Order: sequence, then C-alpha cells, then structure tokens
Amino acid sequence: MKTLFLIVGTGQSGTSLTMQVLEKLGLSTDQEGFLPSQNNLAGTGGSIFVRDMMRSLTKATEVHSSFRPSGWESFPEVNDNAKLLTNYLLDQAANAGEQGFALKFPLASIFLPLWVRVAGDAKVKLRLIWSTRRASDTLNSLMNSYGTDLASKHLTYMQRVYYLLRDAAGDTILLPYEGWIENPSKQVAFLADMIGVNDPLKMANAQAVFTETLNRSSNSAAVPVPAPVVALDDKIYGKICRLDEVFQRDSLEYLQLMTALADEIVEPKSKRPVGYGEEAYEMRLRFISKLASISSKACPTMTKQIKLLEKQFKNVKTEHFNMKLSLANYCRERKDTSDLLKGAKAAYYRLSSECDTMEERIENRMQWRYQQAEVNSQAKINNLSKQIDDLNNGNKALRDRIEQLKSSRSWKVTAPVRWLVRIVRRLTRVE
Repeated sequence: MKTLFLIVGTGQSGTSLTMQVLEKLGLSTDQEGFLPSQNNLAGTGGSIFVRDMMRSLTKATEVHSSFRPSGWESFPEVNDNAKLLTNYLLDQAANAGEQGFALKFPLASIFLPLWVRVAGDAKVKLRLIWSTRRASDTLNSLMNSYGTDLASKHLTYMQRVYYLLRDAAGDTILLPYEGWIENPSKQVAFLADMIGVNDPLKMANAQAVFTETLNRSSNSAAVPVPAPVVALDDKIYGKICRLDEVFQRDSLEYLQLMTALADEIVEPKSKRPVGYGEEAYEMRLRFISKLASISSKACPTMTKQIKLLEKQFKNVKTEHFNMKLSLANYCRERKDTSDLLKGAKAAYYRLSSECDTMEERIENRMQWRYQQAEVNSQAKINNLSKQIDDLNNGNKALRDRIEQLKSSRSWKVTAPVRWLVRIVRRLTRVE
C-alpha cells in the first residue's frame, strides 16, 4: 500500500516549503502543479487538480471562513468530488515510487474527513504533516502576500486551526516553520527518517530549499491575535512532534481551547443558513459535560441532566436535518410551478430562521444552567426539564407547519402532476 503524505496548514505556514523538501528527498509529486508567484515564492508542488477540487468543495458547502454545514459529507457535489479525488489518488499512487507521494493545499485542512474517506477508497495510507507557524507571523505573511482584510485572515486562520485540531489523526506530524530558520538540517533529517531516506546528497539538496527570502513576515510589526490562538501558540510553537503528544481530545484543556476558538469563529446568525455552527454547539456541550464530570461528586444529578440534554440536542439536530431534507424534496417536486416554488422558498427561510432561534436558545440556556448549578442545582434541573418540553413543543410546531404545507390546496391541486412524474420515472427505470 502506497502512502500519501498530505501537507496541511493555515497558508503561509511552510506547506510549499515542506512539499519541496519532500520532493528533493525523493517523494513523487503531481507534475501538473502551479508555479511559484509573488504571493507564494515556494509554490512549486501544489496540485492544480487538488486546488480546483478544494475550491469546488468550498463553494458547494458555502463554508468560506466559518463552520461546515451539518450533513455536508452527503451533499451531491461533495460525493461527486469524492469520486474524482479517489480516481486522482489511484493515478498518483500508480505512478509513485515505493516511498509514496506527497500533496499539499492548505484548504484541505477543513475537509480532512473527506480525505480520510477517499484515501480509504483509493487504498492508500494517509499520513498528515501539519506545517505550523506562530499566528502573528502567519497573519503578517498573509497580509504581505495578499493584502486583504486582516479580520477575514483571522477567521481563515482560526477556521483551519479549529478543523485541524478537531479532525487530524493523533499521529499527525507537527512541523514548525521556525525550525527551517533555526535548524533546517534537523527538519530535513526528521522528514528523511520519516519516509525512510538516508541519502546524503538528497538531504543536502533538501536543506538548500529554504532561503530567508521565503520569510514574508520578517521586519513586520506584530499582529494582535485572540487569546485562544495565543494559548495554542504556547502549546505547539517550535515543536516537532505528534499531535497526540500535545493534546488529548478528551482533556479539559483541549475542550476549553476548542470552545474558545469556536466562539471566535461564529458569524452573525443572520448570515448563515440553518445547520451552520452546530459543531460549535456540540463542542460546548462536550466542554460542559467534561466540567460536570469533574464536579460530579458535588452535583451528580446535574451531570446526569446535562447528559440527557446533550442527547436531546443531538436528536433535535437530527430531526432538523431530516425536516430540511423533506422540505427540499418537497420543493424539487414543485419546481415546474414557479409561483408554488416561491412559496416553498419563503417557508424554507421561515423554518431556517426558527431553527436558528431554537439553536441560540439552546446554547444560551445551557450556559445559564451551568453558571447557576452551584447555587441551586435543583432549580437548574427543573429549568432543564422545561427546556426539553419547549424543544419538543418547538419540534411539534415545525412538524405541524410542514403538515399544513402538505395539506394546502396548492399541494392537492398539483397531486396529479406529481403522480404522473412518479409513473414516468418508474416506466423509465423499467426501460
């Protein structure tokens, strides 16, 4: 089985540099790559195909600098891209040597579950290398290279870091950019040992890849970064190690950091359709549950109720997603009638707004419950029970609304059309 070394990071963190070093050490790379540019002086090695696939996924999921939507892996566009990526990896593996092959594109950091899936389908072993760099230097380099809004770069940086910490395997290698400046021979020796190379000439050529001109953040003023990013920098700065040597995903420290990063990433709800940001709520639930487990001796009943609330929240999220799919199918069946389609869209946006409101209420009330738990745990339990009732009533109202739509006169009038469409589809399948 060939090994795919996928180099990920935040952008301007040394991914291209690491890619070139691995190429000098003998790993196969895609020959149809994009050339270096003023924005990326070490751009050689980036696959045009991978770039186009990652950008297509970003457009299909509307993820940009925020969270992935719920159920994104089942989107038709994502499945189509997964098939193309699988075939691409099969071709790359067939042309690679025994040591394997390398790919890089920073945007891949937010779609790691998809990469795990396509690597399995292509029968290649996936190994991640995370090119790390101090946040302030990374943002400086991004601004010097692209000159865009600093706030958007902050969001992009935190989004990619969040998903790397969330989805990257424990054996992911952290390779610091600072190491190329301070001790490039150590960096090269580590990579050479990882891929099984002991050729002095190759290693010497690899050490010559880095030059000071690649450091686009030198002589720039420090960029302020949020507190959770500072905390992350303190944990990983300058370290060559595995990810699971830095963080344990069930630790309070990890959950607290991830919740803080999620709070920084969340956009105003009015800008996002329903289903975006649910990962942030789940992370906060995990954090609260961890806190509750630590204080379980003092308040065991509260711990039990929070776990029940967590289960209820997941059920609500699943039901929301199913209702969205049901409404989407309903809209597709009525796509030939423009007036009815407009009405369905309006109903969809109303449902989306109500779902967003419910999610906000869940998050706010969970925070309030935990803060009040130590003062009056029994009162908190009563409030949690009331919350669950409210959620059930909300879900019932949503189901009633869908039933009202289906019982409307327009739905009944168009029933023969839908019946004919189903008959035609069946006859087509039979033929």
